Amino acid sequence: MIRSMLWRQLLLGPTLWAIVLLVTLSPANSRAEDLAKFSTEAQSLLKQKQQIQALDVMRKGVEEVWNHIAFQAVKNVFVKEKSVDNRYEVRSDNLYKSGEIIRLYVEPVGFTQKKVQDHYLVELEADYTIAKEDGTIVAGKEHFWRYEKKMGYFLARWAFDLDFTITAKPGNYVIKTVFRDLLSSKTLTVNTPVRFE
Repeated sequence: MIRSMLWRQLLLGPTLWAIVLLVTLSPANSRAEDLAKFSTEAQSLLKQKQQIQALDVMRKGVEEVWNHIAFQAVKNVFVKEKSVDNRYEVRSDNLYKSGEIIRLYVEPVGFTQKKVQDHYLVELEADYTIAKEDGTIVAGKEHFWRYEKKMGYFLARWAFDLDFTITAKPGNYVIKTVFRDLLSSKTLTVNTPVRFE
């Protein structure tokens, strides 16, 4: 069992393996048995020393899981600079000066990667509002961010940097970012507390 878990972690990485494990073990998920077949098939291929084929099977399994989970953020943090290849440095606090650039790093999962012939399409858009603790909205912008991509393969890890420049009086606020999957009806709301000095 431990050996089996280790090779899955090597093939998928910790984040993706956690997603696969969560969905596979969930008693409420009727697709659990179907997903287990990917694991069984990959194990069989590995025993036959067909590592590339096993990897391909597990990638198909990850795609199956991705297509049946909610649009959600597995990471949502303030960062110091733009990320490079999913590498980033987390900011130590959420305290900003009015007008200072606020950079938010978000890793979403579960949005649509639509297969069209020999490629995949992704189309996302986002709005934001900033509100006081009592819910009063003080600023915002619709369609402030848009992302479109055409890929030759299904991609299992995504990360986006969102930049905000907000003028506000000192106090505590919440940045509400609403992502829309333009290829489906899925939406994701990310609420991030922020303070201005």
